Amino acid sequence: MDIINNISKKVADFAIENSTKNMTKDDQEILLYRITNFFMNIYKVTTILIIGYILNIFMLMLLTLLSYTLLKPFIRGFHVDSGLYCLIISIFFMVGGAYIANTFTDIKYIYLNIVSFILILIYAPADTKKRPIIDPKYKRSLKIKGIISFILLNIIALNMDILTSNVIYISIFTATLSITPLMYKVFNQPYDNYIEYQKNKA
Repeated sequence: MDIINNISKKVADFAIENSTKNMTKDDQEILLYRITNFFMNIYKVTTILIIGYILNIFMLMLLTLLSYTLLKPFIRGFHVDSGLYCLIISIFFMVGGAYIANTFTDIKYIYLNIVSFILILIYAPADTKKRPIIDPKYKRSLKIKGIISFILLNIIALNMDILTSNVIYISIFTATLSITPLMYKVFNQPYDNYIEYQKNKA
């Protein structure tokens, strides 16, 4: 994803040069990180929707993306450095989940919710190396918002048809998998990054 990195770098440099305040090195790195994520997410969403259209599950992919959008900002989860690797993982979880729900319609995926809720209670929010969650109050706030989002998605699912509900349940489950220490280990990502951050600041 060199093209995205190059574009993000140029946009970040332009913003820094025209900024009205003096930005620290940390501020500049955070800005570049956010801009890169923005362009990467546009590319990722576009690719996933195109695949969904090809597989004739376009609307299910929109629903999957909506479910992730409501939940992931609060429970967070691991993030790999490689844009291509990130795209492949997203396709595997999102497209795979929607495809499974559309193919195996007789399974009661609502039972996955029990596991998902337990994972949120234990592990949410899970931070990353570039975005460690330092403030305990902020961390608690994210957990509460994650639980509220979980409940909201379930209310929506309970008022929908079986296929739509199943897509939401699977989306919640795959999203919560990304916050577990096991998944961090599988994808070789550091866990509890706030601890390392505090050590470096000490």
